[in-house]
Amino acid sequence: MVGGNGLPTIGLDVGGVLLDRSLGADEASFFGTRPMDTPVMLGALEAVRTLAGIFEGRILIVSRAGHRTRELSRQWLGLHGFLGDEMIPPSSIHFVEKRSEKAPLCKALGVTHFVDDHLDVLSDMQIPFRILFRGAALPAEPDGILSPSVVSCGDWAELLSLVRRTMHS
Repeated sequence: MVGGNGLPTIGLDVGGVLLDRSLGADEASFFGTRPMDTPVMLGALEAVRTLAGIFEGRILIVSRAGHRTRELSRQWLGLHGFLGDEMIPPSSIHFVEKRSEKAPLCKALGVTHFVDDHLDVLSDMQIPFRILFRGAALPAEPDGILSPSVVSCGDWAELLSLVRRTMHS
């Protein structure tokens, strides 16, 4: 297991962060008839490779998913190149039943940076760096007030810039 050792560790959600949910109910959406055809969020694969280097392999998946979706998520991550020695180790994938379980799990895993597309998930976390990923599915100005430790970004290039600043401060 990575994390929990006091070193910077990043956690990523899957849906809306790595997996592009902008298709909605289309048959090629993750919950349609062809989940493996669901596209990768633009720039995500290259950014995850960069994050794995920045965090020296301390990169985790923490996602809410039921039993069927867990297996589909693992398959999708593998098929689209997110898993492996230079990316996310398969042993670093963690699923929870409810969104509210992400915060305690991230704390237990030693996550210092977390990226999610749900403000409520980030608001519950007590970690130094929380990033609301808007991507294609969320409006430019999210509903709700962002706290000083929750920052919002619109794409992977902006996210990498934010993370680099936290690592050099």
